[in-house]
Amino acid sequence: MTSGRHLVRAFCASLRCASLFCASLLWAVLLGGCGDAPCEAGASCASTLPSGAPCEGALVCGATGESVCVCDGTDAGARDAGDGATTDGGPRDGGVQDGGATDAGDGDAGPPPELKAFPSAIGAGAYATGGRGGQVIHVTTLDWAAPGGLREALTTPGPRIVVFDVAGEIDATAERPYVPVIRGDAFDDLTIAGQSAPEGGITIRTSELLFEDVDNVVVRYLRFRQDPRFNQDAFWLQGCSRVVVDHCTFSHGGDEAASVASSVGASGDVTVQRSFFQDSKTGMIVGVDDVAGDFTLALNLWTNVSHRFPNPKGEGHYDIVNNVVYNWRERLVRITGGGTYNIVNNHYRTSAGGLRSTGWFGATGDITRQLHRVQTRADDEPRIFAAGSLVLPVQRPSPQADDRDMFLVFAASHLPEHSPVPDAYFVTSAFPFVGAPFPLLTAAETYEAVLGDVGANATLDAGGAVSRAHDDKDAADLAMVRADSYAGAFYDPRASVPWARIAPASRPAGFDTDRDGMPDAYERDQGLDPADPSDGPGDADGDGYTNVEEYLNRVDG
Repeated sequence: MTSGRHLVRAFCASLRCASLFCASLLWAVLLGGCGDAPCEAGASCASTLPSGAPCEGALVCGATGESVCVCDGTDAGARDAGDGATTDGGPRDGGVQDGGATDAGDGDAGPPPELKAFPSAIGAGAYATGGRGGQVIHVTTLDWAAPGGLREALTTPGPRIVVFDVAGEIDATAERPYVPVIRGDAFDDLTIAGQSAPEGGITIRTSELLFEDVDNVVVRYLRFRQDPRFNQDAFWLQGCSRVVVDHCTFSHGGDEAASVASSVGASGDVTVQRSFFQDSKTGMIVGVDDVAGDFTLALNLWTNVSHRFPNPKGEGHYDIVNNVVYNWRERLVRITGGGTYNIVNNHYRTSAGGLRSTGWFGATGDITRQLHRVQTRADDEPRIFAAGSLVLPVQRPSPQADDRDMFLVFAASHLPEHSPVPDAYFVTSAFPFVGAPFPLLTAAETYEAVLGDVGANATLDAGGAVSRAHDDKDAADLAMVRADSYAGAFYDPRASVPWARIAPASRPAGFDTDRDGMPDAYERDQGLDPADPSDGPGDADGDGYTNVEEYLNRVDG
């Protein structure tokens, strides 16, 4: 979250990596020629890193037929970059990524990688520790405010891991909008493990579930659906840092589906990954006005939402990569203010019942004004790397080396509305991805990778086996995307949007005798003692994850 790192990014981008200093900070993305042959996107290619080391990758085709060889490798632990279109989101064999330097995980001397929140965590928030080592609190009732309810678990101070002995819907609408359920550092260090619930999982019916100034938070496998009587966000993290939200579902938002944003204070080191945003007025706002912070939004899916995928604001760094958006209306990403951005390899699909309908733009209409927007003041200096995204089926069917033509000026800027965004705002090399590295997919690969694993889709049984299933609404929406079968009124009143009902369920007596968060059957299988609660925060294999985390992390495969 340091401003110096953002200055380095901007400085290097302005030089287009002409110096060895910048080459040590950025990845290798090398231009290759196709000669007279047409560029074949996805074809294998080979080139050479600046050090002379070979690299292998795949071709991405530019707007005028030129090819970009997107290399997979790293060079002697450093990331190099040229004037390319896409980068690999870090070494595929592990390592540490922090502002440019990469330990490729090859056994060389050096400090061990920082332990992630869970093995599949990526990006800026991946190193949150949540409630690791703290008390385990069981939610034993679906009654929000009762003893043993979720409210009691959240409002217990100190490091804590929240697990669920029940499945079904928790009605939290007694909370007043704009009033935090928890606020301040007394409530830091929190893990909410929705995957611990019985089959069916947990849905939280919200008025607006708000956490304010609470840091070091891990939220996994929960559904947040706002009651249509309310007009706020289904879930809002305000002024929160060191956060990872994974495999959650957000819907029916009267404003945003969910947000990690504030007008004051600080926020950063945040990842939102593999989460499903549905049927809300807008998608998400991230960042703090005029304040730096690092944010990663990757492998998420938005359906039947008008705009803000997301709306980043502030002076931070934002990696917006490998997301899927289906059936939007107004615009995609809207940048507000300064900051640095990687907007790379996202997959956008209009719907036959929406922007491609005869009442809008028809099957072949120009939807340029429905793509990305930038809103700036005269003293703002955003720096944007944008490449490799698809807008299907018509607008951008093939990935391009430079996507700046997808951006127009937004209202209330110092520049004319709808005019092209100045070239000075764009760079031709990707900024280093922040936080824990991850492989960057092509936009085409992103579609299947996201639709195949998104939202609150997993629970654990007594032996630690994973049951994978969506609730009826998530499943229906995924089928709608694949079939392009949206048939609503673009957009429908939230009260008419389907609401999945989850059959209540409870764990049987004796499921977790010592209340350490691990089922008795699992403990016996692992050589632990089902009658000893002290082995929950232990670390039997010495890998840094506590024993209870090892159980919860079974969903990671």
